[in-house]
Amino acid sequence: FPSHDTAPKILPAGGKVVVFEPQSENARFLHRTVQLNHVEDKVQIREAAVGEKTGIICISPGQSQATISESEGIPVKMTSLDAEFPHERIDVLKIDVEGAEEKVLQGAEEILGSKTRRPHSIFIEVHPYNWKIFKTTSDTLVQRLIKHGYQLRRLDGKPLGKIEFYGEILAEIPK
Repeated sequence: FPSHDTAPKILPAGGKVVVFEPQSENARFLHRTVQLNHVEDKVQIREAAVGEKTGIICISPGQSQATISESEGIPVKMTSLDAEFPHERIDVLKIDVEGAEEKVLQGAEEILGSKTRRPHSIFIEVHPYNWKIFKTTSDTLVQRLIKHGYQLRRLDGKPLGKIEFYGEILAEIPK
């Protein structure tokens, strides 16, 4: 997080960052970091996983990522972006969910379908090696974004039509 002096320069007046974290220990760490950086008025931590619907899922924490299950592990709240932001606009969306990228987008259909509320930019850390778990393919993910008017590119600026690698991509509404 930025220091107290730089936070107001990064976000516009009234701007905020909303972070979703399903694991309690990580959420506590994030809350403490926000407090230490004096950005409580700019950063909000919500203890939940983000997916295609609201409800309860189970996670089994791992060393670098959690495993999601419907019945095994620690029960956590799951929510959708449409449920969390029923009327608000999201300016920039960052998705890093270890393979469940398309599930997050499925839970944001209302937001993505609204020309006044959809994010101009969506940064997505894609995890193709986990897509089988979530019934995602490059084609389904790319087509979902294109359907809502997004153009995809790699972070080096090159256009992207097929996702074949782990890493960051950018979906943007053309100006």
